Amino acid sequence: MREPRPRLLLLLPGVFGPAGGVEMYGRLLVKASGRYALERKGAIRVLSLNDPPDSADARYLGEGDVLFRGFARDKGAFVLAALRLAVSFRPTRILMGHVNFGPL
Repeated sequence: MREPRPRLLLLLPGVFGPAGGVEMYGRLLVKASGRYALERKGAIRVLSLNDPPDSADARYLGEGDVLFRGFARDKGAFVLAALRLAVSFRPTRILMGHVNFGPL
C-alpha cells in the first residue's frame, strides 16, 4: 500500500525570532520538513506562537507547498488556528516544537 502524500502541521513556539536555541531548532525543523514534503509532493503548514505574522524567511520555507503563519504571542488565536487546521488540512503528522504544547 502506498503512503499518502504527507501533510505536516508544525506547531512551534518560535521560528524567525532572535537566534536562540528554540528558534534555531524551529528553523531547522521547518527546512527539513519542507524538503521531506517536497520530495513526496506533500504540504506543510507552520504555526508559530511567538513570531509576528510578517516574519517568514523564504530561505527556510523552501520551494514546495509550505505556508507560515505567526501569531505574535496570541495564544487563543494560535490554538484556534491549530484546531481549525487539524480539521480542514487533515494532517498526516502533527509535530510540536516544544513539550509545553503537549496539552494541545
